[in-house]
Amino acid sequence: MKRIGKLDGPRVRIREIRHEEISEILEWIEDPSFRSEFLPFGRDADDTVMEKLKGIALEVDGTRFLAIEKTKIIGLVLYHKVSYFDYFDVGFYVVPNERNKGFGAEAMGLLVDYVFKTYRVDRIEAGTSSLNVASQKALEKAGFRKEAVRRKTLFRNEVWEDSILYSIIR
Repeated sequence: MKRIGKLDGPRVRIREIRHEEISEILEWIEDPSFRSEFLPFGRDADDTVMEKLKGIALEVDGTRFLAIEKTKIIGLVLYHKVSYFDYFDVGFYVVPNERNKGFGAEAMGLLVDYVFKTYRVDRIEAGTSSLNVASQKALEKAGFRKEAVRRKTLFRNEVWEDSILYSIIR
């Protein structure tokens, strides 16, 4: 994948993760308040996922992790090209004390612009839990449209949970 440099928005910047930030990011991932109930790694994570995250510096198995920064790093965005298809999948995580302030939506907007300008794709997808209303609102604010409810996609806390597929078209 191509190096991103930095992308500046009105309130946040997206940039490459610096090696010295990896330990802070790993601390976030192990903190239950950061993970909340929606982050797919942590307490019950597969060991291989956690091992991959320890190599987070630039790219893990084709998924690129980038920092969301104000005056300091406040979250992550990620993107990857979906195998065998011509679209990208994206996601975001914001530290708890910076959530619900529009930073995730702004970062996603910057990432979408970057992907469309840099790669030959006309579609970008994002998914979220049907219970994660804040993430749904952020995706919609960034221009994504709800496309489908994917039934019973995650088994968590002994219950099947639906997820929602969002997309944005060039």
